[in-house]
Amino acid sequence: MKAVAENQLSRGAKAYLLAIAATAAAVAVPAVMQLSPATAGWTTFFVLAGAAAAAQLFVVHTPRDQSYHTSTAFVLPAVFLLPPELIPVLAVVQHIPEWLKVRYAWFIQSFNICNQTLNLMGAWGAAQLVLSASPGGELHARALAGLAACVVYVLLNHVLLGVMLKLARGHSLRSTGLFSLESLSTDLVLAGLGVVIWGLSRWNPWLIPFAISPLVLIQRSLSVPALQEEARVDPKTGLFNARHFATALREELARAVRFERPMSIVMADLDLLRDINNTYGHLAGDAVLRGIAAIFRMELRDYDVPARFGGEEFALLLPETSPDQALEIAERIRQKVAETQFDVETSSEPIRATLSLGVAAYPADGADANELIHQADLAVYRAKLQGRNRALTASPEPLLASAEHRARLAAVPQDGDLDAPAPRSLAEPDALDRRAAEFRPHAAVGPRFLELSPPLAALIALVGLAGVGAAVLGLIFGTSDDILGLLAVVALVGGAQALAVELEGGSISVSAVGVLAGVALFGPRAALPLAVAITAVHWSSDRIPISRLVFNLGSLSFASLAAAAVFSVGWAGTPTGHLVTAAAGLVAGAAYFLVNTGLTSAAMALEGHDRWRAVWT
Repeated sequence: MKAVAENQLSRGAKAYLLAIAATAAAVAVPAVMQLSPATAGWTTFFVLAGAAAAAQLFVVHTPRDQSYHTSTAFVLPAVFLLPPELIPVLAVVQHIPEWLKVRYAWFIQSFNICNQTLNLMGAWGAAQLVLSASPGGELHARALAGLAACVVYVLLNHVLLGVMLKLARGHSLRSTGLFSLESLSTDLVLAGLGVVIWGLSRWNPWLIPFAISPLVLIQRSLSVPALQEEARVDPKTGLFNARHFATALREELARAVRFERPMSIVMADLDLLRDINNTYGHLAGDAVLRGIAAIFRMELRDYDVPARFGGEEFALLLPETSPDQALEIAERIRQKVAETQFDVETSSEPIRATLSLGVAAYPADGADANELIHQADLAVYRAKLQGRNRALTASPEPLLASAEHRARLAAVPQDGDLDAPAPRSLAEPDALDRRAAEFRPHAAVGPRFLELSPPLAALIALVGLAGVGAAVLGLIFGTSDDILGLLAVVALVGGAQALAVELEGGSISVSAVGVLAGVALFGPRAALPLAVAITAVHWSSDRIPISRLVFNLGSLSFASLAAAAVFSVGWAGTPTGHLVTAAAGLVAGAAYFLVNTGLTSAAMALEGHDRWRAVWT
C-alpha cells in the first residue's frame, strides 16, 4: 500500500477523499453491522490481522517516493477465509500499529484505510462472482477466483491511489509509476502469494510458513532500487555523485561515438566557498550547495546528468548537445546562480554566490572521458583567472605560464568544505565496477579457475562426472511419467534463474524453490533436467569457464538428488501426514543447501589453500 505524503490537501483532493470515505462507509457499514460474538472466523481474523499489522511496519520506500508493504500477502486470504463483515475491520486493524509508529497526518491514514476497505471488498465481490458460477467449487474455479481477486485488488488500489496523487501532488498518472510493469507485477506477486496461503490453508496449513518465507526475499528485492539510488546520489545536494557521473559519461560517450552524435560536459566550481564557510559557517556553505543543486535541476533537461563531482565542484553531462548549446546552458545557469539570494540561518541577510564554468564537447575537445574532463577543468581555471563568475569553452591554447599568471593561479582559493577531493581522472575503474564472481545462494558457482591445481582438477572431475552420472541413473530409473509437468517445472526454474535480481557482488534468485518443487513432484528423474536448466542459464549470462560449468552441473545434480531422497521416504503415510510432509520439505531444503554449499566450499578451499570450514562459514 502506498501513501500520500503531503501535509496539505488541495480542494479537489479533499473532495476526492470525502467521496472515497463515503463510498467505503456505504460498503463497509452494512457489513460491519452484522458482527456478533457468534460470527465465524474470529480466530482466523486475529491471525491474519496480526500478521498484516506486523508486515505493515516493514515498509520499503522506492526512489519514486512510493512505498511497498508485504502485508498484501496476509490481507488477500481474508477475501476467501473471512465473512464479509470482518473484512473492513481487518483494513482498520492493519493500519493501527503503523499509525502509532509513524504518526501520519490524519487524512493520509484515513485514505489508506478507506482505500484498503474498497480494495478488499472489491476483491471479495470478484471472487464470489466467480465462485458462484461454479457451485461445486472445482479447482479451476477456485484458481480463477483467486486470479480475479488479485487483479481487482491491485487495479482498484492503483487507480484510487493514482487519482489521489494526481489531485494532491499534481502528478500525472504516468509519472506516479503506479501503472508501470514493475509496480503492477510486484503487487500482483504479493497478492498471488496471498492466494497460495488460502489454498494451503485448505490443503495443509503446516506448509504456510514455507509459503510466507519468500516474503523476506521479496522485501530484500524491493529494497534493491532504493539501495542503488542511495549508492549513486550525493546525500548533501541530492545530485548524482561522481561515481554515477563517471558511469553515465562512459555510456553516453560510447553512444555518441557509435551514432556520431554531439555530447558536452560542463565542469563548474563554486567561487570562494572557503570565504562563505569562514564568514557564515559550514552550514551556510552547505545551504548554498543545495541551492545551486536546485538551480541545476530547474535549468537542466530531464535527460541531463547533474552531479556533485567534489567538495565545491559540479559536473554536468549534456547528451545530444553541441558546444554552442552547452555554453548557452552554462551561461544561463551562471546567471541564475549570480541572481539568486541564498537564505541561511547563520546570516541575517541573504548570501550571494557565483560559479565559474568550463565547457568541453565531443568530438571537438576530446574523444575520451579523461580528455573531456581535463579540457573542461582547464576552461574552469581560465574562468577563475579572468575574474571568476563566467562560463568559457575549452581552448587548444595552454594556460599562460608567465610569472604573473602563475602568481594569479596560485592566488585562486582552493575552495572546499572538508569533503573528499574530486577525482580528476576516470582512467582507473572504480572499485565497485570490478565485480567479483557472482555467487548465487542456490547454485554452486566456484571460483574462476585460470590454472587448476591437481587436487582442484580432481575434485571438479569427480563432482562433475559422479553428479551427472548419478543424475542420469535417476533419470533412467525414476518412476514419474509426467513428462509435460516436468518440462513445465524446468521452464519455470530456467525463467527464475534468468530473472535473478543482480546485486553488487551477487544476486537473488528463487530457482531453488522450483528445484525443490520439481524433485518433490517428480523424484530423482527431475534432478538432471533441473541442473542443466540452471547451469545453462548461468552460462548464457556470465559465460563461465568450462571447469566451473562442469562443477556446477555435478554439484547441482548431487544437491537435487539429496532433496529427492528426502521426499522419497514416504512421509505422507504417517499418522500425522500433513505435519511430517511439511517437516520433509524443511529437511529436503536443508539437504539441498548443505550439499550445494559444502561442495562449493570444498572447491574454494582447495583453490585458496584454506580450511574448508572457514570457507563454508
